[in-house]
Amino acid sequence: MTKNRKIPFIEYYLQKFVNKEDKILDIGCGPARYRFSTQALYIGLDLTKDKYSSEILRSVDVVASAEDIPVAQNSFNLVIAISTFYQISNHNKALKEIYRVLKPGGRILLFDYNRLIQKRLIKSEKHFLPCWSQYELRNLIQQFGFTKCELLTRTAHRTLLVERYFWLLYQRFMSSWIIVTGLKP
Repeated sequence: MTKNRKIPFIEYYLQKFVNKEDKILDIGCGPARYRFSTQALYIGLDLTKDKYSSEILRSVDVVASAEDIPVAQNSFNLVIAISTFYQISNHNKALKEIYRVLKPGGRILLFDYNRLIQKRLIKSEKHFLPCWSQYELRNLIQQFGFTKCELLTRTAHRTLLVERYFWLLYQRFMSSWIIVTGLKP
């Protein structure tokens, strides 16, 4: 991925789920590609401010772990994690923290790699990463009290005949992304 390339379906969901008065927490923000995708107040959280390379810098507001977010409870309307959640060591602790920092009615929105991509990453990165399906990830957030949990598609911003009529097959075999969302009651 080039250093400033934004993914259209991520921008679509940010614009769909956020108002200009809202606050967004981006866990694992890296270069904070989506900082200006909405008019909402954007806070980027990452483990470090160190740059990836001389060409790709991080744009981090809060240096911290998703397992210990140093903000008050009920602070954010939306918490997102893009290609990050699978890398978190303690998913349970991170979900408790995400739940804590979300306002009532706030939304969690996870964009993660599907099982096939995660298995490739395990081989290339030579360490264990979770390999969940979209259903397992949805069920995981439900266990932490999130309601109205649903699976989203990466082409919601477009009309694709294949995805519209063969959603399950598309998600299982053609999409490299798992997208789940839920609300804090």
